[in-house]
Amino acid sequence: MDRAKRKYIISLLLFGSNGVWAAQIPLAGQQIIFYRTALGGMLLFGLLLLLRKHQRPLAGKQVVGAALSGAALGGAWMCLYGAYDLISVGMATMLYYCGPLLLLLFLVFVLRQSTPKEKWMGAGVIFCGLFVLSVQHLSDNWQGLLLGLGSAVGYVLTVVFDRQTKRMDGLEKAAIQLAAACGVVVMYFIATGESIAWPGKEGILPLLWLGVVNTAIGCYLYFSSLTKIPMGQAAVIGYVEPVSAIVFSAICLGEHVSVLEGLGAALIIGGGIFGEKVRWSRRNQHGFSA
Repeated sequence: MDRAKRKYIISLLLFGSNGVWAAQIPLAGQQIIFYRTALGGMLLFGLLLLLRKHQRPLAGKQVVGAALSGAALGGAWMCLYGAYDLISVGMATMLYYCGPLLLLLFLVFVLRQSTPKEKWMGAGVIFCGLFVLSVQHLSDNWQGLLLGLGSAVGYVLTVVFDRQTKRMDGLEKAAIQLAAACGVVVMYFIATGESIAWPGKEGILPLLWLGVVNTAIGCYLYFSSLTKIPMGQAAVIGYVEPVSAIVFSAICLGEHVSVLEGLGAALIIGGGIFGEKVRWSRRNQHGFSA
């Protein structure tokens, strides 16, 4: 396994543990995201200054793309953390990973891109998984379901805007994205009149870990490795995050996974892997990389 893939998998495992650390912080989701993005962004900008990484002027289009991508990421995280509180960490993460299905619909119906049949087959399986999860949660907590799907929409926008940042260094991109995500949360506080709360003594250590390790280091590993891995492989490996989220939440938080939830999760993961891996394998047989 090469270095880029190792970095990518480590970042996914860190992201998969986000809900476990967040559960130990006695704050609402938007409060946690503010501290998380503020700590992570400050650390990455500090590293940029320390390492003098930024030695060339950035194109305005790249900066705008990174900022919009970060703003979408901030919105996705706010929805995701709201879903954590209303349903469960594992199932909220699974709904977040319905984002590839929404991205496929965006590419086909908005950008008019042709799509291989394997993609549609995988999308159909993901939709079945989403339907199963909806049956489980729509009757008892439809707000959590909608927030989970809202995080998937944020995922799509993050990917779409990130397409404008291909030439940016991973550290620069992650710093701008976290700053923009933090700005979204600040605007939320201004609009609602809500004040920023203190996490208390019991919340300081998990908050520091979440902000420094999972956010700053995790985002750097993620964005610096993503462009070095073929798209198909990255999509398949990406399902390490929701699987690890379910495992971590079951072991550390004692979350129970029902039969329907397990079936829905298996369908979403299986559909995503099938839709990407089959297409990537066929391209490799013809000498192309996805």
